[in-house]
Amino acid sequence: WHRAGRKISYDFSHRAKPEQIALLPYVTVAFFSGQHIEPADAREHVIAYQRQGARVVVMTFGENGSIAFDGAREYRQPAVPAQVVDTLGAGDAFQAGFIVEYLKTGAVDAALSAGAARAAKVCEHYGAFGYAHAVDMTDPRIKQ
Repeated sequence: WHRAGRKISYDFSHRAKPEQIALLPYVTVAFFSGQHIEPADAREHVIAYQRQGARVVVMTFGENGSIAFDGAREYRQPAVPAQVVDTLGAGDAFQAGFIVEYLKTGAVDAALSAGAARAAKVCEHYGAFGYAHAVDMTDPRIKQ
């Protein structure tokens, strides 16, 4: 895909293995969870990952916002306030919002903002995307 000029995003999460990190030269946008990193220390991490080959590196910190680096500039985005009821799917929603805006505009700052807005919206629904279903815990198919 990379050789064909396709844009590639990859979610490295918070537990990327060395063989995954080796993919950075082929990745357009690399996403990392900063759950084990202090936001104040994130700058050195995103710069190091970007220098390993990804065009843009984004690290998210939940309620503490996100940071990105594109090789020339560092961007920071605060979390968008929300009436949080469930954080399931927030990271995926952030990435989707980021990628859609980034592919449309190429603007990292606008993409961070779009990602933060999408993540906040998802946090306001039970079950990630508003399709929660009641579970009958007496159903014999459910193992407790």
